[in-house]
Amino acid sequence: MRQLLRNIAEIGAGQGAPQGESNYCDYGIPFVKAGNLQELTAGGSIDDIQKVSEEVAKIHKLKLYPKGTVLFAKSGMSCLKGYVYTLPQDAYVVSHLACITPKEDISEYLRLYFTFHRPNQLVKDAAYPSISLADIGNLEIDTRDEQTREHIILTLRSVEEIIAIRKQELSVLDDLIKARFVEMFGDPVKNDKGFDSKLGSEVFKLSNGRFVPEGKRFDSGIPVYGGNGISWYTDELLFEKDTIVVGRVGFQSGNVHLVGGPLWVSDNAMYISSFYDDGYDLQFLSAVMEHIDFTRFQDAGDLKKITQKPFMQMLYIKPPIEMQQEYNAFVAQVDKSKVAVQAAVEKVQLLFDSLMQQYFG
Repeated sequence: MRQLLRNIAEIGAGQGAPQGESNYCDYGIPFVKAGNLQELTAGGSIDDIQKVSEEVAKIHKLKLYPKGTVLFAKSGMSCLKGYVYTLPQDAYVVSHLACITPKEDISEYLRLYFTFHRPNQLVKDAAYPSISLADIGNLEIDTRDEQTREHIILTLRSVEEIIAIRKQELSVLDDLIKARFVEMFGDPVKNDKGFDSKLGSEVFKLSNGRFVPEGKRFDSGIPVYGGNGISWYTDELLFEKDTIVVGRVGFQSGNVHLVGGPLWVSDNAMYISSFYDDGYDLQFLSAVMEHIDFTRFQDAGDLKKITQKPFMQMLYIKPPIEMQQEYNAFVAQVDKSKVAVQAAVEKVQLLFDSLMQQYFG
């Protein structure tokens, strides 16, 4: 049976976030912001995000949204991402997020529905992205009968669990690589194994990426890397060689990735534009940087930022090149296993996508 979403759920939005770090604490009730959605939908725990006390909630007259409320961004660049998250417990929510609170127990069905029919499809102007609550409420949802809904949920959950297990295998392989690094090189900040070291300013030059105008963003071409991987593609070249890309804005700040050229680097990231010391292997240097917590150098604002300065002033261990190459060879062997597991993930993902099309297409 097809029903308007507003007839089966309360449609609303969160409220303005209390300003200032003093309003947040390590106890209390989680306050979900738009920037949390990627982390939460990737399996992060809501217990790890910022929280507000009962006193702060009363002062700011925050509304508590119940467990089972479906969230997605309704304004700002975040609403182009299409992340969908269901509250596993009661929480406060920022005003940039739409809050869909079902009148009956169909939260999981709605989550799956919006996972297929991404809410970002409701954005009318990508230059000024927003989604109106009225448009959300006017969506027609085929709610089906309870037995059919339960079958769909059970089937899709089972496939999601298989995907999660495979992804956990990838995580274990990543942990194996990290453990091997520590075994060979110890703590790169403390340099507890006594390797030679050099200042970043003696090893490389960092440059800021550049903004890509809307008209230069495509579905294919030269990859544009941000602090968390490929953002989109363009038709211009910024850097031809393999390089290390570092996120500098938002939750991506401090993220380190070794990426293959040719490429463009977006303005929310930095990259190594010059490399001065041939006693370093680029892959090994990337591993060293990944083992340093650069997030501690973020500024204290709501939009976390990081500058080039800490990267240039950091001392980087410089083991013999033979040790660096030995580590790289180990990583290459583990990466072969990761390729096989990733292929299995993609195969199951195809099944999931096919079932989603069958149920919601």
